[in-house]
Amino acid sequence: MQLLSFFLHSSVLVLALFMSTKADDEISKTLIVDQSGHGDFTDIQSAIDSIPSDNNAWIVVRVKAGIYNEMVNIPRDKPKIYLQGESKQSTIIQFGDGGDSIKSSTFSSNADDFVATDITFKNTHNLEPGKPLTWAPAALINADKASFYRCGFVSVQDTLTDSHGRHYFENCYIEGVVDFIWGNGRSIFQGCVINVTTSSGHPAGYITAQARDSAADDTGFVFKDCSIIGSSAYLGRAYRSYARVLFFRTKMSASIVPEGWSAWHYVGKDSVLVLALFMSTKADGGISKTLIVDQSGRGDFTSIQSAIDSIPSKNNVWTLVHVKAGVYNEMVNIPRDKPKIHLQGESRRSTIIQFGAGGDSSKSTTFSSHAEDFVATDITFKNTHNLEPGKPLTWAPAALINADKASFYRCGFVSVQDTLTDNKGRHYFENCYIEGVMDFIWGNGRSIYQGCVINVTTSPGHRAGYITAQARNSAADNTGFVFKHSLIIGTGSAYLGRAYRPYSRVVFFRSKMSDSIVPQGWSAWHYVGKESTIVFAEVDCIGVGANKSKRVTWEKNLSPKELKYLLKSNIFINEEGWIQSQPKATMVL
Repeated sequence: MQLLSFFLHSSVLVLALFMSTKADDEISKTLIVDQSGHGDFTDIQSAIDSIPSDNNAWIVVRVKAGIYNEMVNIPRDKPKIYLQGESKQSTIIQFGDGGDSIKSSTFSSNADDFVATDITFKNTHNLEPGKPLTWAPAALINADKASFYRCGFVSVQDTLTDSHGRHYFENCYIEGVVDFIWGNGRSIFQGCVINVTTSSGHPAGYITAQARDSAADDTGFVFKDCSIIGSSAYLGRAYRSYARVLFFRTKMSASIVPEGWSAWHYVGKDSVLVLALFMSTKADGGISKTLIVDQSGRGDFTSIQSAIDSIPSKNNVWTLVHVKAGVYNEMVNIPRDKPKIHLQGESRRSTIIQFGAGGDSSKSTTFSSHAEDFVATDITFKNTHNLEPGKPLTWAPAALINADKASFYRCGFVSVQDTLTDNKGRHYFENCYIEGVMDFIWGNGRSIYQGCVINVTTSPGHRAGYITAQARNSAADNTGFVFKHSLIIGTGSAYLGRAYRPYSRVVFFRSKMSDSIVPQGWSAWHYVGKESTIVFAEVDCIGVGANKSKRVTWEKNLSPKELKYLLKSNIFINEEGWIQSQPKATMVL
């Protein structure tokens, strides 16, 4: 338990390193890379080369969708580069070199302070027919303080060279066969999908090959809340004598060989190896059945509601409803007696449920879930009523969440008024996109929004909208909305929230706010003169919209005890670990 505590407390330290951005870390410049010639550069390396040596302010290199056939290198003297794609499915850097575990890498980063989001790094060498299997890294990370969000790493051997320094990978996809996460990094892999593929001559592959070389070395790989899918493999083999790898609360398919680990060259010396599992489970997560929804007729159903209707009442094992790409024009309802449904799209851009009803904050919703234990991933819920020309602005929810233990990953919620009715129960939203104008995140849920993008749009007749309208009704009520490490953007203006009930509670923590946020920040609405019971707060936020010099005087300064209660998910919404017990989706590359 002492070792486990080290790993998990180390994860907190690494996360703190990346999340504690200060206002002076603002982006100083943005460079656009676009193959079509509509940007500043047509290739990525040219953009990197244009950045001055010993750069001390963050520069974004925004790479438009496309396949960039080039090797990209960030030299040691170019820190603070943020490489931003449009999605890991659409922005791909690939090259086909092999034979050297360092020089053959498609992408290499040798500078401290690096961030990459929504991009795939791919080495095609071993993917080409007839090529002998050899070292062919997709990415080499060889410096301190590097973080990757929603990225892909694709090759066969040595896919991700996690060589040196502290690194953080969140919601990434990593594919390979042999030693495809290897090196001596001090790294956390959070919520990642690890796909073991096949190669002739290798009946079983190796996911990790960690290179810790002594008991004093503080390196290691920690996999938390991840998912392992694919073909046969060991969890890892010892690349050096003190190799250290931990899988924590991770779901593993039948692809993992029974032995689990290999000592490799250190057979008989395995007492110094640290290769461990903790609270990890089989990857099926209790899934009893998978239903395929495909408009083309190639699945089990052509509509989502038909698939839901086929699930028996009082279902007590998880059922996966996989929805193929397409726009599904229907209202979808999950009744109270159908728990344990996992609704899985292919991406929030390609799998969309939409309808155009309006006028009722409950009945007009495109999607509603009234059953406990619900998961949705990679899908968008949309209400088109207020988006249609000439329609009067009215209640038109995209989604209504009306039960306990619901989680959403990489989902979209799109409407104008009352977009997301976060009504009742404990809910978790991670890397979601939420768009609207009026009260577009509202209700009395007890919810955490982690790493979400909130887009304030415009509507005729509304000079300023309201992001939240939280409905906590008494001091004893344990509900509230907490936004952590999120981003507010938009073309419209908005308040962070208004008090829908007298004890309304909303907190924004370490989030970035654009100039969409009005200077006052908050509105008491019907509770002017009674603001003492309203809990609206901002903690360590950045951006133009986070300037608090003109905020309402009654905005709260929370005590350390109050912050701990609201910010720790295992205290505020996840006491019994229900989030970890739910199935996680495979992210489609």
